[in-house]
Amino acid sequence: MVAIASEQRAALGQHMAHRQITVCEDETFPPQVCLVAREPVSGFVLLEPYAANRQAATWTQALRAALVGLNVTVIQGTGDEATALCRPVEVEWAAHRSPDLFHGQYEVSKATSLSLARQVRQAAATVVAAQAVVAAQRATRQAYEEQSPRPRGRPPAFTTRIDAALSDLAQAETAHIQAQARQGEARELVRELGILYHPYDLEHGQAQSVEQVAQRLNDVWTRLRRIASDAQLPARARERLAKAQRLTTQLLATITFFFTTLPWQVEALALPSPLERALVEQLIPALYLERVASRSTHAEPRHRLRKLSQQLLEPLRHGAHPIHA
Repeated sequence: MVAIASEQRAALGQHMAHRQITVCEDETFPPQVCLVAREPVSGFVLLEPYAANRQAATWTQALRAALVGLNVTVIQGTGDEATALCRPVEVEWAAHRSPDLFHGQYEVSKATSLSLARQVRQAAATVVAAQAVVAAQRATRQAYEEQSPRPRGRPPAFTTRIDAALSDLAQAETAHIQAQARQGEARELVRELGILYHPYDLEHGQAQSVEQVAQRLNDVWTRLRRIASDAQLPARARERLAKAQRLTTQLLATITFFFTTLPWQVEALALPSPLERALVEQLIPALYLERVASRSTHAEPRHRLRKLSQQLLEPLRHGAHPIHA
């Protein structure tokens, strides 16, 4: 099988049309270092060899060998932020380096999830303890009032004690609500990173400018810093948030890369102007939204994105549209 695969690759590579590709890189360890690179559109595995190490030079050599005989040009690479993964793409092929959004979301989750969950549990325990104090104070008053005869002298200040316990309970409940709100907001912001990091607005299907994405990203980081401050997260958590925020430049650069690459990809088709506009303004955004919908794990956004995609495609279905010619 290995021999036939090698023969087929060499034979088919001689006649393949030129393609510009993205290389997705990662490393696995079953049981030693294994370098893996994949072309995401076709799913073709470019390489999957065991290696002595995972240094940049090793990656560069492996990728260079994997592309021999293939009529391709690497224009983009993506993976985590390991220098060994970045260097071959940026130096060897002078291609655009697109960050792996997952690792940014992972850093935010690591920075916030455990600490905020612990605070929610502690706040809930404080509420239970405060409720027990209120109940105990009320029980003490009731027991005193049920005594017959009552002890001589002025009765204890039950009302004052109960009011103080109720005040403590109210503060504990407020703290619990605030802790839950911070936890929920942090989770929502992790999802927000995945929603806004697209060339097209998932709410309206329109192209997003880099400035729009930058503003929304900055809003996410500002809110996360506020949560970290309000929750008094440890220094390590703040470092993780700062590490994730450093991806912003690369995220914005990838949006720029998309809208820089799109025009000359379309122009290469040498289509009439009406068809070019239909591709850029309707067909490509619609197909993009459909792709995002297919990857959604929740029914509501999946149905909404597919409906939005169909709305963009609807004008193209009219018989008089140039695309039918």
